[in-house]
Amino acid sequence: MDINTHRQIILKKASTTRRMADLSDLPVDKALERALSTTARDLWGLVLDVASVSQNVLLQDECGDVLGTDRLFLSLKGQHGGLGFASIDADLHSAIVESQTIGQVTGAPPEKRGFTSIDAMLAAPFVDGVMTRLSVALARPEASSDFCGYAVGERLENGRAARLLMGAVAYRQVNAMVELASGLRKGVLTLLVPTEPPHQPVEEDKPVHLSDDMLMELNVCFDAVLCKLKMPLQQLHELSVGDRLPLPKNVEQTVELMARDRSGFGSGQLGRLDGQRAFRIDEDSPLIAHLKEEEADDSEIAQVGAVPEKQALPAE
Repeated sequence: MDINTHRQIILKKASTTRRMADLSDLPVDKALERALSTTARDLWGLVLDVASVSQNVLLQDECGDVLGTDRLFLSLKGQHGGLGFASIDADLHSAIVESQTIGQVTGAPPEKRGFTSIDAMLAAPFVDGVMTRLSVALARPEASSDFCGYAVGERLENGRAARLLMGAVAYRQVNAMVELASGLRKGVLTLLVPTEPPHQPVEEDKPVHLSDDMLMELNVCFDAVLCKLKMPLQQLHELSVGDRLPLPKNVEQTVELMARDRSGFGSGQLGRLDGQRAFRIDEDSPLIAHLKEEEADDSEIAQVGAVPEKQALPAE
């Protein structure tokens, strides 16, 4: 590598660093505008102008179709376990693909087809670049940090798949309308991230020692599985409140007791005790066998440590 090439690389890196530093001290909408434009320019030399940016804070059940329909859907994984989402419409995605394949944006309408994993791979550098620049702009304590620390995770089949993965109480939505190649093509990018701060890793404390009495007082959660049914995925999606499922006869006689990690503890029967629902564990259940083994072990320990009644102690 000659001295001129090395100098050009250094100048390009310095220029990129300055542009990312210029993002600091900006509100979310202005930071997103700058992040979109600079990412498109740095990656492919693509001219991208932001026509408008809208923001909203929504509860989980209000999200609905805010990510849009007939789009490329991506999950956004946060540094500390947060999960956000991004969607790109066909026009913006076509411009991204054209920039990487033929080196220019055309005015041809995008092909009507489903998005694939290849489409997600082509769009990932753009979304990652936007999220990185947003992190730089919004990393200050006094700024909104909702969009910090996210990167592309995986492609999602549709908006419904995204809604099923939503676990936060509320989300911040940002919708950007963009124009590409001097208005030759228009597109939409939507970002959706949790509003609550990501969970920080818990510092390791000294181990807590629990006595047997304390352990016996701990609550344990189980699931009583009546039966298992098979049905087409489409029928499952169409289920709603009030629908009835055909259950086999005498399902209460063959109930499985399972822990929350889906490991089985045994089988038994449902019944009633003192006016409440009760569960009777079968005698041949693995749980009963395990308890009997523990009782046998305790009995052996007690016998080893006991002094026979008629055995005389040695004189001192």
